[in-house]
Amino acid sequence: MLIDRLKRFFGRQPAECESSSSEMVSCREALERIQEFVDGELTGMSREEVEAHFEVCTRCYPHLALEHNFRERVKAALEADGMPDDCRERVMSRLRAEGCDQVGPRQPPS
Repeated sequence: MLIDRLKRFFGRQPAECESSSSEMVSCREALERIQEFVDGELTGMSREEVEAHFEVCTRCYPHLALEHNFRERVKAALEADGMPDDCRERVMSRLRAEGCDQVGPRQPPS
């Protein structure tokens, strides 16, 4: 990949890094801290160190991208409107028709 070649040319970590450089955090360290990194709550190492690792490591970057994507989808799902009332009523009617007497209207979260 062109980006990897450019990074290697400018002295950055190789694509399949395993962090051979003593100044960069290892793959293990970066992945163990991915939640703290995404949350902006890193302790014990700087955000810049972990960010530098994810920028050049093609082995670890997909994990970071997955985490960001997952969080975006969860946020979108939480912000989305619920099931339309007419659809909910049809489902509830069918459940009652099947003998699910304990099914009632959905209560909003408290």
